[in-house]
Amino acid sequence: MTKRIRLKGLLVVGMVGSIAWVATPAAAAVVIGTGPTDPPVGERTARPCAGGVCMNVYRRPGRPRVRVVRMTFSGSAVSHYNVRQPEPGGRMVQWEVLTRHGGTNESKGWEIFENPGSKYRIQVQACVRGGPFQRSTCTTWKRLTVRF
Repeated sequence: MTKRIRLKGLLVVGMVGSIAWVATPAAAAVVIGTGPTDPPVGERTARPCAGGVCMNVYRRPGRPRVRVVRMTFSGSAVSHYNVRQPEPGGRMVQWEVLTRHGGTNESKGWEIFENPGSKYRIQVQACVRGGPFQRSTCTTWKRLTVRF
């Protein structure tokens, strides 16, 4: 569930686990939460790709200015994606997005709020989780941008 509250001039626009996404009202496109389930999607509106990693942006049925983002990778099987997004002021926020189910390279979706005329920029790594006490093996960071 996503709640919006004002906090000293900032707008908290979503929560993922215990992480709150914070952005100023002037933010171009902001994450508004992944929620407990994978959000439904409608028509795909954009698909920028870099190095085999693609950001698929879909319309959210019933919510005209909300888009759902899902990642795909054209290489070998992956277990998750690391995603970075710049906040206003330059600070990078990073989170992990799991794949939808075994055997697919499509990630679970997260929602963003579309601000017409703006850009949504992220950096992404496709990863395979390591075993106990081992690091994940990931692609290099890929930069992806979509314009609204």
